[in-house]
Amino acid sequence: MSVVGREGAAAVGVPGDASSFRASYRPELEGLRAVAILLVAASHLWWGRISGGIDVFLVVSGYLITVTLVIRWVRTGSIGAIRYLRSLGARLIPAALLVLSVISIATWLMLAETRPSLASDVLRSVGWSALFGQNWYLAIATDGYLSGDRLLNPAEHFWALSMQVQFYVAWLLVVGVLALGLRRGSTPQRRLRAATTVIAGVTLASWTWSVVETLRDQPLAYLDTSARIWEFGAGGLLALLGARLVPRAAWGAAISWLGLGMVVGLGFIGDFDPWFPGLASVWPVLGTALVLIGANSGSPLGAHRLLGSRPAVWLGGLAFGLYLWHWPVISALAILQNRRSFSLEEGITIVIASLIAAWVMKRVLEQPWQRWGRRAPWAAIVAAVLIAALGAGTLSASDTLALRVATASAAVSPTTTNVSSPPTAAVEEPRYLGAPGVFPDAATLRAAVETSTAWTALPDGLLADADAATTAYNGEECVHGKTWATACVLGEADATRTAVIVGDSVAGSWLPALRGALGPDWRVVLATNGACPAAAAAAYYDGQTDPAWVPACAAIRADRNAGIVSTAPDLVVLTSSVRTLDRLLSGASGDAAREEWRRAMEETLRQLSVAGVPLVAIAPPPLGVAACGSADFESDGSRCEQRITEQWRIQSAAERAAAAATGAAYIDTRGWFCSVAGECPWAIDGSVVRVDTHHLTQEFSGRLAAVLRGALLEVAPDLPDVGVRG
Repeated sequence: MSVVGREGAAAVGVPGDASSFRASYRPELEGLRAVAILLVAASHLWWGRISGGIDVFLVVSGYLITVTLVIRWVRTGSIGAIRYLRSLGARLIPAALLVLSVISIATWLMLAETRPSLASDVLRSVGWSALFGQNWYLAIATDGYLSGDRLLNPAEHFWALSMQVQFYVAWLLVVGVLALGLRRGSTPQRRLRAATTVIAGVTLASWTWSVVETLRDQPLAYLDTSARIWEFGAGGLLALLGARLVPRAAWGAAISWLGLGMVVGLGFIGDFDPWFPGLASVWPVLGTALVLIGANSGSPLGAHRLLGSRPAVWLGGLAFGLYLWHWPVISALAILQNRRSFSLEEGITIVIASLIAAWVMKRVLEQPWQRWGRRAPWAAIVAAVLIAALGAGTLSASDTLALRVATASAAVSPTTTNVSSPPTAAVEEPRYLGAPGVFPDAATLRAAVETSTAWTALPDGLLADADAATTAYNGEECVHGKTWATACVLGEADATRTAVIVGDSVAGSWLPALRGALGPDWRVVLATNGACPAAAAAAYYDGQTDPAWVPACAAIRADRNAGIVSTAPDLVVLTSSVRTLDRLLSGASGDAAREEWRRAMEETLRQLSVAGVPLVAIAPPPLGVAACGSADFESDGSRCEQRITEQWRIQSAAERAAAAATGAAYIDTRGWFCSVAGECPWAIDGSVVRVDTHHLTQEFSGRLAAVLRGALLEVAPDLPDVGVRG
């Protein structure tokens, strides 16, 4: 997030004459920041995908800090490091200190006693944010910036500010090295050539690394400062070469509007998340560059006139504060009211409230502190000490809460697993919720379902641990492989039995339940692929209508079926999302869909029966509501329930018939999720059931371990060593 204020300047002068560089206020930079913050807010509130707004901020920050630091050195030969750091501290730290302090205090007062696990995570995140290392904390200790549980981290957005501070320090070091290398006989022209050459080299190297790392590990690349330096560097080069990039007026107007269209349009075009920050970031970076180059023409018809208008400049001046405040508001609503999505009106209200907070903060804190800092140079030291103390204090408080949670968990956790005791030890404590035990049997679970259908039985402030069981379980990364050879295998090294889960991503969300049900003598192979069901049905990919997916899925299914037959595991469990029936290539519905699904499931079961191992088809979880909280209940009368759908009835009947025809076992799970009346609640016994409308949460899946174990032994009584060691 760019923090440089109205002193942002352009590098202008006679081409080739570095000594003629002079500061010139460019109001379109403020307008670009206004556009960027609106894009970021829209992404957080409505789009749910990367908008490119952050990339715009990084380019503008690189431009402005190069004017502030590099061009000063080019003109005078003096770095002014103390002045540079003091100025940055006065602009950055007061606002960050206030926002992080508010988050810390609110977290301790509202969550420390009722939800200590969540409070510990939030305080740890605040601590790393205060030390400006949030991006590396997210990269190393969490599932990354795009993880499903990011809504539960009100300080998560500090990753961008942390990265920016790291860049500012890196840029100071670059200039320091340049100054040391040109100590004698240095002229402005030599310094300009050296700075341009070095920054261009750093930019090219960073961009190359960004592309490579994004292809190899996108979540890490997104948060890796070294993979983002090139975006700052692009802005720096625009500052250094600005005097030479002056198009004619007509061309300048055209390219500036083209650039603005590129910046604004990315979020509307589609989802390019897997390609950020590599190739995809080129689009917003290039768009920003075109706006700035077009503005150099001075055309009265250019986009810079709009971006430099008084409303745009006013909003750009509040962009930093708006960025800092809007995400904590969104996260607070997610934590306290279980909000995962917002209407247009709600989002606009959040933006306005955050804008008011930003304006008040600027007038009451930021501007007075900066004036004080100009009179008292040690003001920056005070700010640095305060924010460092906040970082250390919140990290210590986080550890205290984590120890409390671990102690409480150890006091109630069983130490052994055997036939007469349900295997609760196989399920780790969820990250954010409490640690309720497994349901001991189906009767207890059904009773919990019936009592959870009333709104009063659902605790407000409850949000699903969004770590989908298909991607992470007990700290182990489990990436879907498209071939049998690359399928994920989980289990202890000395496990003697093998079970295979076959199906799509919903099948993978049964992983905690199956591992807990089978016990330590079993390893589990996750032969799943998103949107590729166990049944040999021709269906589109989820959310798309590309028929090319149909043969691709068929090839994946044939490969994993062949692998199962060749290895003959001890158990094969098959299940698929109920949403697949809505994506059938044939478009069939009703009786036709039931018959098509029956034939497809029967085909898969007959192919696998050749292996001569127990085959168990499990009915999928019926669809549920995506989220529920007091705000949802009050606004639309929802009782946080979804009636069991006709699609589930059709799929269940088809799979039951296919299992009967092939001698496979079938487990009906309706009573595990829905009441006798057909109501499927969002939460059962204090645990959220689904991550979204159809994938099980890690916690609830784990709580089904004993129920699933009983069902498996009922339909396949000869399964060996279930739930026991040796």
